[in-house]
Amino acid sequence: MRKSDGGQRLRDCVYVLRMDDAVLVKRLALNPSRRTMMVCSDNPAYLNWPDCDPADFDIVGRVIWAGGRVV
Repeated sequence: MRKSDGGQRLRDCVYVLRMDDAVLVKRLALNPSRRTMMVCSDNPAYLNWPDCDPADFDIVGRVIWAGGRVV
């Protein structure tokens, strides 16, 4: 996780977010014309959250690599 890529340098990537007491790993898709973002789930069991205000989340950092074998 790259902590220097927090809220100031947002781009369409996977981020670690903190919202209230929950920590989430989600894909963010930015809408620069509306200054909103869509919080996307790669898991189809969870819904996407369209038109979110970036101020509603504490962006911990950007995920820069995920890999390995899941057992």
